Amino acid sequence: MRSELVIVGIILIGVGIGLAVVGYNGMQQSSIEKTAGLIKDFTEALTGEKMPSLPKRDTTGPTVMMILGGLSFIIGLVMILKSGRKETYSAISEKSKFCSNCGKKLTVEDRFCPGCGREV
Repeated sequence: MRSELVIVGIILIGVGIGLAVVGYNGMQQSSIEKTAGLIKDFTEALTGEKMPSLPKRDTTGPTVMMILGGLSFIIGLVMILKSGRKETYSAISEKSKFCSNCGKKLTVEDRFCPGCGREV
């Protein structure tokens, strides 16, 4: 297990969660917007007249933050999962053509070391 991949993965997951939370909070109405909506609804109900609609907020920034947070989270998970894979090293050294486990000389056709049986 490669610890540097795990550390980077955990950091990316944390950043992803943080971005997603900040983006989600940015998408929600503020208390002022909620109050203005309630006043608008109350005034319309009281007078029967249609009030002008409230201006729409630009939610591009929070949406981008949520998307980046999700991508960061997924990349972090992939890095952690990838760190658990065993790294496969060939038992045949390119220079020597000897088994790195027991030192027995190998041929190019060998799939297993004739000395120790290790897969090459």
